[in-house]
Amino acid sequence: ILFPIVIVIAVVLYFGIHTYLSYFIKNQNIFIAAIAFYLVFNLHFLMGFLNFSIGLGFSLLIMIYLAKKELKVNVWVFSGMLLILYLSHFLALLLLIIFLAVYIFQTKKYKVLWSLLPAFVPVVLLGAEYYFTKSISDLPVSPNIDNLAGKIRLILHNIFSVIIPFHHYKWLMEPGLVLQIATYLFCVLLSVLIFFAGFKAWKGRKWTLQICLSLVLFAAIIVTPYYFGGVMFPSTRLSVFFILNIFAILFSRDIS
Repeated sequence: ILFPIVIVIAVVLYFGIHTYLSYFIKNQNIFIAAIAFYLVFNLHFLMGFLNFSIGLGFSLLIMIYLAKKELKVNVWVFSGMLLILYLSHFLALLLLIIFLAVYIFQTKKYKVLWSLLPAFVPVVLLGAEYYFTKSISDLPVSPNIDNLAGKIRLILHNIFSVIIPFHHYKWLMEPGLVLQIATYLFCVLLSVLIFFAGFKAWKGRKWTLQICLSLVLFAAIIVTPYYFGGVMFPSTRLSVFFILNIFAILFSRDIS
């Protein structure tokens, strides 16, 4: 019974990633398909966090739907979308809220925002009910890191651990030395791509949607409290969306 469910979730996540990248990257379908296929098998999916995985897929699809419609959607339909995300995973809803905030700030569509606010009432009520009636007491102890180097390592781990190819969670054991070296080389490559994307954005001097989202998400990865919204660090869930926007910057033609 579980296997067909996992397949459906993988398909939803794949189409969510593919649709999101296709919105920014034109005429590179093979590359988009390859990136989407690889990112489907991120650490959350492989560890069985299926509610977040399908929530992420739906969230990405809804983001592009709203962007193409320029936020001109029926408030009841939008409210239903928010409920689907909330019931999938809180952080999937949070990613959509971050996208909407950056999109509205960039496009100055403040009047449309007022028309959409009533759609948030059901999820706000559900969130308030959960906050005041539920308690979670079995979360791991938050790491106590006082030195700057340790905090930097933790941030880098949160960014890269989600998509590195040979994570020990994927293998249920610590990979061998060769695979560890391959993982570090992958992290170096990804670091170079992130810095290159930043340089490209700085050189183009165009505050596009994907650039603004990358900056906001990177800041959120740094400041998000430990275990906010789940057992794993919430910043690892933000990292998937952050990496997506990095690829959108690298291969988008509207940034030169």
